[in-house]
Amino acid sequence: MTVLYTLGGCVGIAAIAFLVTYLCWGLNPWLQARAIQSIRRRERVRMVADVNTNLDGYVVTPNSVTQGVTVALWVLWTVVLYDQPILIEMGVFAAVVVLGRDRYVRAKWQKVQSYLLTDKSLYVFPARTGRAVWQGKRMESKRWTEFDCYRFDGGYVQLFHAEEKLFQFEFNARDIDKLRSLFSDLNVARGELSDRIWLGQFEEEAFYLLEDEMTELGWNLIDLYRPELQELGLHAEFGVMRNVAGDRLREEYARSWLQLNLVDEEGVQQISSLLPLWQSSGNIGNLIGVRGQDAIDHLQKWMSGVLREVQEQREEVVVS
Repeated sequence: MTVLYTLGGCVGIAAIAFLVTYLCWGLNPWLQARAIQSIRRRERVRMVADVNTNLDGYVVTPNSVTQGVTVALWVLWTVVLYDQPILIEMGVFAAVVVLGRDRYVRAKWQKVQSYLLTDKSLYVFPARTGRAVWQGKRMESKRWTEFDCYRFDGGYVQLFHAEEKLFQFEFNARDIDKLRSLFSDLNVARGELSDRIWLGQFEEEAFYLLEDEMTELGWNLIDLYRPELQELGLHAEFGVMRNVAGDRLREEYARSWLQLNLVDEEGVQQISSLLPLWQSSGNIGNLIGVRGQDAIDHLQKWMSGVLREVQEQREEVVVS
């Protein structure tokens, strides 16, 4: 009877220990879901995303040292104190709490940062990384009116006010265009024309599609300048240039740019100009960030400047 009584007490204590562990470390997903539901009721949600904050290319191999040591110590504790049920139950409580915490700390959601964008605010739920419910902030929120521009830097979106970085959060590389569009809708301007990115987050095809897109936009704009070019007696040579051996993106110091040459009727080049699309140094690259109408405006400003420079050169020749 004593053995059965002790076993029954251990089962009850184990259940209590599991509940304590859940309340301390396992409650975070439920609290986050409740917070998101509350936000959805108050504001119009534009985007929700989860980001695995583990570094790409690194795999953390789990080990069983904690579990093995905990079980071994509990067995030793039970053998030594086999005739003291209360102390055995205390050992069960401690062992279950340690094993339960270890299980929750290893959970995949511990490495996930979530963010939610609404018409009014940005809400970020940082990765818990094993912290208990009462440790650290479960949610950070900012109003869009606090920021006047944004930048992409590595795997982060950085938000600024008057050139001062106020906030940042991690994002998925596949969401970069969607985020650009949303920031435009929310009147958060671009801080710079180029984005610093981890090249490993992007497929090479994405860069070549960017080149094709910008080249097509460029030729469409050149058609608008045909009358001016004809008046100057010039024609345009335009296309993508790369300095990458084998056209491979991730080689050291890779570059890609648009090149515009204006050539006269005798084939003599009058002017040449370059517009960077992307360049990299090691695994970090700077990718032109403008899209859509912003890209058209950027290309038009560049081409207008090239034409204006030719016109000024000719005016100087006439004057002299």
